[in-house]
Amino acid sequence: MLAAIDFTTIEVWTRGGLLTYYLLLVMEIATRRIHFAGCTPGPDTAWMQQIARNLTDAEGGFLLGKSYLLLDRDGNFVRRSRRS
Repeated sequence: MLAAIDFTTIEVWTRGGLLTYYLLLVMEIATRRIHFAGCTPGPDTAWMQQIARNLTDAEGGFLLGKSYLLLDRDGNFVRRSRRS
């Protein structure tokens, strides 16, 4: 099975002004089922690693049973999480 993952952004007015949030979405291509993986104002390495653990959880991770994951070269994706 094939899945795809990508970021999108939303802007939210807060007391401190306009703030951009990054939303990480994963889609199972065959069924077009969407999974909201997380939201953060700053996707750093620790956050991305936790999301990867959640998505690949052996009991209920969204990527369980998937063979391939499509992603772009966005700098937010942790380099260590990619296979060469």
